[in-house]
This record gives sequence, structure tokens and C-alpha cells, in this order.
Amino acid sequence: MSESPYAAWATAYWELGWRGVLPLPAGQKSPPPEGWTGADAPMPSYADVLEWVDMHPGANLGIRLPQNVIGLDVDHYGGKRGGDVLAEAEGKWGALPATWTSSARTDGISGIRLFLVPEGLRWPGEIGKAVEVIQWRHRYFVAPPSLHPEGMRYCWAAFDGERDAMPPRVHALPWLPEPWVAALTRGELAQDFGKLTVPRSVASAWLASMPAGPICRSVNHGLQRARTQLTGGDTSRHDAALRGVMHLTRLASEGHRGVQAALAELGRTWEGVVTGDGSRTAQGAAGEWERMTSGAVGIALSAPRRGPTDVDPCLDPFQGLMRRAAAPTDPTHPETRRSAAQTMLMDASTSRIVDEEARPADTQSDESAHTMADARQAYLEAEVERLQLQRDARRLLDEREAAAAWREPPSWDLPALLAMPEEPLMFTVAELMPTGSNVLLTAQFKAGKTTLVSHLAACLADGKAFLGRFDVTPGAGRIALWNYEVSPAQFAAWLRRLSIGAAERVVGINLRGYVMPLLTPRAEGWAVDWLARHEVEHWIVDPWGRAITGTDENSNSEVGRWVETLDAIKERAGVKNLIVPTHTGRAEQEQGAERARGAARLDDWADVRWILTVQEGTRYFRAHGRDVDVPEGALEFDPLMRALSWADGAREKSASPGRRRPQGNVFDELIVAIGQSPGTSGKGLARLLGRRADSVLAALRAMESQGQVVRPNGANSGYWLPGVTTTEAS
Repeated sequence: MSESPYAAWATAYWELGWRGVLPLPAGQKSPPPEGWTGADAPMPSYADVLEWVDMHPGANLGIRLPQNVIGLDVDHYGGKRGGDVLAEAEGKWGALPATWTSSARTDGISGIRLFLVPEGLRWPGEIGKAVEVIQWRHRYFVAPPSLHPEGMRYCWAAFDGERDAMPPRVHALPWLPEPWVAALTRGELAQDFGKLTVPRSVASAWLASMPAGPICRSVNHGLQRARTQLTGGDTSRHDAALRGVMHLTRLASEGHRGVQAALAELGRTWEGVVTGDGSRTAQGAAGEWERMTSGAVGIALSAPRRGPTDVDPCLDPFQGLMRRAAAPTDPTHPETRRSAAQTMLMDASTSRIVDEEARPADTQSDESAHTMADARQAYLEAEVERLQLQRDARRLLDEREAAAAWREPPSWDLPALLAMPEEPLMFTVAELMPTGSNVLLTAQFKAGKTTLVSHLAACLADGKAFLGRFDVTPGAGRIALWNYEVSPAQFAAWLRRLSIGAAERVVGINLRGYVMPLLTPRAEGWAVDWLARHEVEHWIVDPWGRAITGTDENSNSEVGRWVETLDAIKERAGVKNLIVPTHTGRAEQEQGAERARGAARLDDWADVRWILTVQEGTRYFRAHGRDVDVPEGALEFDPLMRALSWADGAREKSASPGRRRPQGNVFDELIVAIGQSPGTSGKGLARLLGRRADSVLAALRAMESQGQVVRPNGANSGYWLPGVTTTEAS
């Protein structure tokens, strides 16, 4: 184990998405570097981290959390029973998902459990005694492999229970379940103390302007309650102190006396508690107290509340009862307008009732009805504005979350690109799968998709020729089978009969009956981590129709989101090849014009298309795409070993009784026809070949997506072979 935790691990944490990597004294939990903690403190840059690496190589690692992560710090040792508190909470709000835990203890319960959460919500300081909530505004956690003051090493426990695990990526953390989020935050937005905090001189001046004199009854009650919560140990010290400061500051703004003296006494109690247990230095405690006080004053100054008067409400209990509340200071504020409209509506309703009771039925005036209508309209307009603000806030939050997930793609200029040494095209499966491909296996219903991809997995694992003909270049990584369709027992039986020699190179997940919502950040991050952790090189997702459950497979936009997500997962996890089996439609499709069921976006996405068909009990296979063009051949199947092998011969091309058969491969025929008659339209080509127009147009779409044909004059023009230049084409 390295004796220089910070130097050895700080940049590694940074690469995993942890930005707040702070140096702590060697073998200690505190103090952190001054100015780098708290709601208004910046996150360190990479240059800051490198400087600390040079200055403090032997430091412990302190991680200040991102705004979208919280930690549940459970203490379950000695007299602390945090595990019981956590279990009780799970009984109320549901079980927590398995996650990564940082701890120096080995009891299996104590430690900091990390979860992704929505940004911008107000989180409590704890959920109960001995279970604190660590968040970016305050606190940090000591990260492995730091040394505990008692001599133990901090370690990671992975979500699957693995001890001494590698640190997780931020995006791989599970999301805190919604019932927990709702229970802990009640949907309340966090007040931005960084923006509301006023300078110390302004806060001191405002407090000095508050009513002086002996502490009144309300202020004394607030002070004693805050001190009890602060010293009792049943709640977070930070939250208890902050609630006390906020309450006393509000009492000052209402005219109560003695708040300055009460705040001074509460401040002394705060400092004694947090320095006495060693959680903060005297300097740190003073700075935190100043930020809490200045933030509370900032809120008091920004609130539409009347200022203090010369009469303390505790001394004159009738104060405020003889007059209506003063008008809000900002009449244009949406909440102020809504409140005024609501009052107007209530007053109009009351006036209408009084008016109708006072007048005879035949002399009732329409004036009250008009007043009621005006008041209702004003209230509706104010309510619409409030709802519009909520909608705008949600849209802004979505945009910020999307921006946070965006990564800048690599760019290039043409001279630099052309100067790069030309690398030979590499194939993972000779003639069929260029390395780095997205392969779409399109097959008829029950044609044997799972049999074919299982055979592919066996060949990739053992380095045997695929279908007994196409050489395989075995890599160092693993083959992952995500099985959505076959039951676990049946799938195991099939794989067992394949007699895979390097069985340790094949991993998988049985997803039949499970939902894997890869379009959500939580599931996408989990998939990236799973694939990277298992060192997956070839990823098989079988089949497409089950994987996208809940999505309209006929929608190009929805299918587009799915394939873009798969590409992102593949790139982030370091996967080389992705193989996705899918179905054709149930209706019979002409030879050479087979396409995947649903949106055309799926066929367009693939680099290579493998076509598996069945005719009169015989399977046939062919492939085409970028740098791939393998004519159709028959497959032989050994049911005992579940092995497939290539055999010469394509499907019968003669017409069957009562049914017109195509005379060849439609792709080959189109290449010849376009070469002989360049610029011909799709329907014109169908007439030339004597084929159905819809089959020819489907084949042309697939060929155009692969760059095999072009339409230089636009979408409504004729087709040309690439590289052909004529006066008409130009």
C-alpha cells in the first residue's frame, strides 16, 4: 500500500469524475485546505490538484462531493447504532440499492454510502442519530486508501460486496430512490447561501440596528431550544445551529429584543461543541459560524417582510392585531401578485355573499358578479404565471443536467488527418466484422438468432473460425451476452453444449423479466461500469425488441435515442464490437430486401448487416455493409453440439408454384442496373429489374446508408454509383 495516498491517487480520482480532491494532513481527517469547503467555495482545478500532489504527496485524500451526489455516513460501532437507524429508514422508504461504500471499519455496516441525486434540493444534515447526510455544501469524506487516525486503512466496498475495490466513477453510482428523495427533501429547493450571504460588515451593521435591550421571551425560548438541539446529539450540529441562527434573525426582523446577545451565546455554544469533539478547528468553527450568520441576514434582507418597530411584540401582545400587514416591498413578484389576487378573490366572494343576503331577489345587483369575475381572472393570471415559472425551472434544470453530461468530442483538421499513417483495416471476424463495428443481425422469427450469436461467442472465446470458415482474431477482452429472451436454465444448457474451452472469457446477464432502462443516467452509468469492470471487448444485446421495451420501435426519433445511447455506452466502456440481433417483419420479404422490423433508423445505424433466413428448413446467411460483402450461403446445424457451419449454395432462385421468385440478389442487381443506367429513379430501377417497388426502395435505402449508392441531385433525384461524375450528376 502506497505511503503517499494523495500523490498516488489524486489524479486517478479526478479521471473518475471526482473533482473536489482535497489534501488532508497525513493520517488525519482534518483540517482541509482553507477556502476549499462550504457552499460558496470553488471546486479545485486539475492544476490545483497537481500542485497539491507536489506539495503534499503523503496527505490523506478528502473528497468534496459533486452537487449531484450525497453520502449517507453510517456509524455502527461503540455506542453508535447507525445501522439500526438506516434499517428503520429502509422500512419506511424502501430498500436502498447496492452502492459503493468508503470505510476504515470492517463491521460491514459502518461507512459512507454514495448515491446520485437531483441537483438543487435542500438536504438535511442527517436522517437520524449516527447517520449523517454528506453533501457538497458542507462536509467531505476521507477517501481510500487514506490512513485512519486509529491506524486502519480506508477501503472501498463495491456495490456487489467486493472488498478493496477500485474507486467508482461518479456516473456509475446508483440513484437514490425517489421515495427517499421525497422524504428527505420534501421537494424543497436549497437556498443559495453563496448568493444570499452578505459581507460581514453589512451583517454586523444590520444586527446592530436591531432592537437592543434584555433578551425577550420569544428570543430566549428560541435560544434555549437551539442550544438543546445543538448539544443533545440527536441532530446534525450544523443544521441545529443554522436553524437557530435563522430563527433568531427572523425574530430580530420582527422587532424582538436581545437577538445580538442571544446570537453571541449560541455562537459560543457552537464553537465549544464542534471544537470539543475535534470535528472542526477553532478557525474553521468561526468561519462556518460567520457564513451561517451572514447568510441568515442576507435572507432577512431579501425577504418581503416589514422591518422592526419600536415595540417588542413580546411586550405588547396586541401589536399587529389592530392593523393589516404592511404591503409587500415588491408588488411585481409572482408570489406577491398571486397572494394579492387570492385575497382579492376571497374578498370578492365574501362581498357577493353579503350582497346577495342583503338585497331582495328581484333587486340584486350584477356588481358583485362582475367583481367576482375580475377577481377570478386576476387570480387565474397570477396562477398561470406561477406555473409557467415552475415549467421554466424544470426546463432549465433539464438543460443543466444535459450540459453536465455532455463531453467535447475530438476534432481534427484535414492536413493533420491526412498526415496520419494509414492503418490497415482490421477484422475481428474475417470478411464479416471489421474491428470496431456495430453489427445488426436481422433474422426471421425463430430462425436461430440466439443460436448464431452463441456460436459467435464461443468462436470469439476459443479463437475458432466462425461458421467453420471465417477466421477470428481473438482479443484480450471478454464476450458479454445480455440475454433478454431465453430463460436462464435453457440458456445455460445451450452454452454447455457448445463446449467452450475458454469459458472464463464469456460473461453475461439474464434479463428476461427485468427492465434495463438504458436511457436513464443511472442505468447507462451502471452499464458502462459493468462492461468496463468485466473488460468486455464484444457486447451482444439479444434481442433488440426486448431490450427497448417501452419504446415505439416504429419511431425513428425514439430508436435514434436508443442507438445513440448504445454507442455512448460502447465508447465509454471501451467495447470494440457491438452485435444486436433483431427480427424482420412477419410478412415474407424478398431475397436481398430483408430489413429489420420497425424504424429505418436501426438499419441506417449499423456498420454491417448480417441476414439470417430460413427456407424449407435450411438456414441461409449473408452479410453486407462497410467493407463487407459476403454472398449468401447455406448453414448446417449440428443439434447435438449446437454448432453451425458454412455450406456452399444459396436459396433456390426458381419460381415456386403460384409464387414469383426474384432472379438474384437485389443488391448485386441494383449495382449492375445503376452502372448501366445511372441517374434512374427508384421506381424506374424496380421496373428495369421486374421487382416490387417497395422491396427495391428498401434495398436502395440500405445501400445509400452504407454509401454504396448516392443521389447527388437531392432526395428526389436518381441513383448513381459513388465516384461517377457526369454533367447531369454535377
